[in-house]
Amino acid sequence: MSFKHKGIVKEYKALAYLVKLGYRVYRVPMSLLPFDILAINPDKNEILFVEVKSEKSKLSKRQEEFKKMIDAMPNWYVRYRVLKITDSGDIEWE
Repeated sequence: MSFKHKGIVKEYKALAYLVKLGYRVYRVPMSLLPFDILAINPDKNEILFVEVKSEKSKLSKRQEEFKKMIDAMPNWYVRYRVLKITDSGDIEWE
């Protein structure tokens, strides 16, 4: 399985996970945006910008800057989150 294919599989696993948590999810494939998934939970009035990474991956400088800007907003309903998915399929929030 190619590196790119592994990443896509992990993104779809993250989408399914977020749906189970009550989010409406929108995958942003091959985007110039610094995140992979836009997740919206109307019941919580919450918007998440989610980046999916493997357990050893780190955010790029551009992603770090975007995360810092979003997380600095006083409205806690909007956040940038990183979901780590291991090769064994375990999911955890960073």
